[in-house]
Amino acid sequence: MEEIMSSCRITGGRVVKLCGIRKAGKLWRYKNADPQIHIEFYEPIRSFLFCCETGEMKPQKQMVTIYYRRPGESFSEVNTHKLEIVEYDRTDRKICMDFPVREIRIDPAEEKGSCEIRQFQIHPLEEKTTEQSLREKIPGEQGNKKVIFVTHDLSQTGAPLLVHNIAAGFKKRGYDVVVLSGYSGNGFLEEKYETLDIPVIVLRPNQEGYFCVSGKPLPLFEKKVQKEPFEEMVIRLLAEKGYGTAISNTIVSGEYTELMKDYGLKVVSLIHEMKTSITLYNFMEGGRQIERNADYIVFPNRFVEEDFKALFPGVKGRCLIRPQGIYLKQEKNGDTELLQQLGVGEDGRFIVSLGSAELRKGVDLFVSGAILFLNRNPDTDICFIWVGNFSSEELRSWLLDQVERSGWKDRIHLIPFIRDASTYKSILNRAEIFWAISREDPFPSTVLEAMDEKIPVVGFKGTGGIQIMLEEERGGLAEAFDLGQLTEWTEKILSDIQLRKQMTEKAKQYVEKLDFEEYVDFLKELSEREKVVAFSLNLQEWTEEFPVGGIVAKNQEEKEKELERAIAGSRFKRRNKEIGKELVILDTAAGSESCGDRIIVDSCVAVCTEIFSGKQLRKSPAYAYDPALKLQEDEVKILCGSDFLMAEKRGYREFAGGIKKYRNICLMGADACQLGIDQNISEYSKKLLRYILHSKYLHAVQDERTRRILEQIGIKNVVNTGCPSLWKLTKEHCRTIPTDKGKSVVVALEDGGGDEKRDLLLLQMLGTFYKEVYIWIRRKSDYHYLRRSADMEKCKIILPSLENLDKVLSREGVDYIGTQMYAGIRSLGFGRRSLIIGESDKAEAFAVESNLPFLRKNALEDGLEHWIMDKKRTEIRIPDKEIEMWKKQF
Repeated sequence: MEEIMSSCRITGGRVVKLCGIRKAGKLWRYKNADPQIHIEFYEPIRSFLFCCETGEMKPQKQMVTIYYRRPGESFSEVNTHKLEIVEYDRTDRKICMDFPVREIRIDPAEEKGSCEIRQFQIHPLEEKTTEQSLREKIPGEQGNKKVIFVTHDLSQTGAPLLVHNIAAGFKKRGYDVVVLSGYSGNGFLEEKYETLDIPVIVLRPNQEGYFCVSGKPLPLFEKKVQKEPFEEMVIRLLAEKGYGTAISNTIVSGEYTELMKDYGLKVVSLIHEMKTSITLYNFMEGGRQIERNADYIVFPNRFVEEDFKALFPGVKGRCLIRPQGIYLKQEKNGDTELLQQLGVGEDGRFIVSLGSAELRKGVDLFVSGAILFLNRNPDTDICFIWVGNFSSEELRSWLLDQVERSGWKDRIHLIPFIRDASTYKSILNRAEIFWAISREDPFPSTVLEAMDEKIPVVGFKGTGGIQIMLEEERGGLAEAFDLGQLTEWTEKILSDIQLRKQMTEKAKQYVEKLDFEEYVDFLKELSEREKVVAFSLNLQEWTEEFPVGGIVAKNQEEKEKELERAIAGSRFKRRNKEIGKELVILDTAAGSESCGDRIIVDSCVAVCTEIFSGKQLRKSPAYAYDPALKLQEDEVKILCGSDFLMAEKRGYREFAGGIKKYRNICLMGADACQLGIDQNISEYSKKLLRYILHSKYLHAVQDERTRRILEQIGIKNVVNTGCPSLWKLTKEHCRTIPTDKGKSVVVALEDGGGDEKRDLLLLQMLGTFYKEVYIWIRRKSDYHYLRRSADMEKCKIILPSLENLDKVLSREGVDYIGTQMYAGIRSLGFGRRSLIIGESDKAEAFAVESNLPFLRKNALEDGLEHWIMDKKRTEIRIPDKEIEMWKKQF
């Protein structure tokens, strides 16, 4: 059983019994037609994630049955889930049970055979949303200061270890601490953070698609439901919980800086990378975000600062230099059995180096240098030990081959990281020399630790922080990558006791000036300073209108049956109802994220308020469920808005509460823009429209095409009035619109335009011609898009509501220029010069028909300046006669 358990990962439980399964490596053989895995959970669960990845299978498809039961009951077919697994496939399935259970049984097959199981995992799921679960896991003691630490990963390497020690220091000083990590690790740092009671939120999903906090999966994150990326949800919740400062470690973590600044956080960025690494590993985006958003940037030395500023000259925050000091202070009483395994006895001598086994850290230089030294000193007893993990199997294989061919296999050792810090310190304390031979390293803690232990250090000039550390005779400095000089320095130190003593004493004095606790206090003081970089928009203040409530969609058969019942029930009822004391306004914008829908409905409501001044208007969402609002079949209803006839031949927009309640509708501003030119309206849609549309009142539609569609199905009481948002743009009103350029301009751009170059050009040109540029944002995606494209500090943000837009448009001397057509029409309604920029033929056709000021986006370079400086009058065309006809019927 232990053998097969090694292939199973049961979170929060264990395998307690196996029946009919024999394992050979990853191959499971089923002895009979009823193989079973019995699993027990430590706490009752209601659902779990079943993950299974298969290789070769016989047969190639197998049915898996999952049984569950109450305590004291037997497993039976009553409480089961069945699912099929297929050869060379992965299955991820959420299993929900009718009651809490502690025991389940999984039958992986229903016949004899075999299956290569590459992965088999069970993860219990919480009965909460991702956000609910996350809120509970974020500490937020009232009165405590709070800080976020951001690390690119949780590997057992220098930068993540530094974050851990700084976070521990803040925790000791009474702070609430949360760590955000781009990627998970091997469990080493996760365990250390758990010991400190510091939650670690990993911002990228694991292989099963789950996000984790402190190694435990959250409920499944559904982006369509959440309407925001996971990392944005995390930072939003942290801001809501009172976390106002983030300390981001390494340039790689800079990719989250912009988002943290958007939620009003103060950002302190610790930079450790140098120029070659930044460009070679493509860390430029993280650097650009830090350049624009970080309030304070801390460098370990001048070399790192100079490199960063050379790549990112537009730094807006304040730059400071502060080396970190030593955080590894464990007692040197660890086990040294590892040295004995490597053939290094009690009196054995060795040279050591530590770091990720990669080219930047110089692992290849270590091997070549060791071979050179041993070839020059064949009688020496010196061994060489590199401590660090390889990320490239190819590099590891070639270096091991090089060692093998050199004949010094028993003297050169490449070993993985040592998990126990005290063991490493004990080994370091016995070393003769520490080789610091990185090609580029800003301020390696491993070198500081060696200097603190009075272990002589030899490195290369021109590699960054190592040169600063070893200057002034604190270590041996060879010319860059000169292995001959490296060997000579090594030989000198091994043979000259006085040189060794002088070198290590100076190194010790240097290190003693670098106190890690003082470094933590420095960061603590920095975290409490005022912000340096601030933007006019804090996303904590963001409010968006979303659907009031969902509508359960019906299939076509259900729709047709519902309509037939409604028609049958209406045969003996009086048809043409008059408008009573109350008028229902059906709001097609409720639940829509389109500002165009909202502007059209707003225009409709304004007209209805004027026409029905003596009546009470009652708004009700047309396509979103609101239990507080009740509709009666015999009420007359004005349906305000567009997109009434949809593209699907047999379909129509779902109405909340059923068809019967939507009888006696009078259309205002409807269109069929999503109904294809070649599509014929279905018999179902014909019946539906005849049933719900009022047969007496005139229906106002936006264009001739919609009027003809309705006329063809027998609904002839229809007039083409154009869009209601244009109705107020009469000749008299247009004469009040200025012809001269305003001092300020409102601009609206949309994410997904796919033309960042022209959008940036537009903003730059507007900044040239106007004293103030206001940007109206409707969605967070628009804001993020603009943040990527433009310098938002030069713009003023209008928060996402029509009320906020109206406040700016109501000012004198304001123009509108943008891609949002209906915002431009609203601007014209305020008597403001307006230019609509578009890309589609549909938008251009709409503009031409109404004579709206319009410019193709690809004509910006030539056309924008001409329109801004031109003094042409605004003359909108609207069908006055038809509009008056529709209004006067009431």
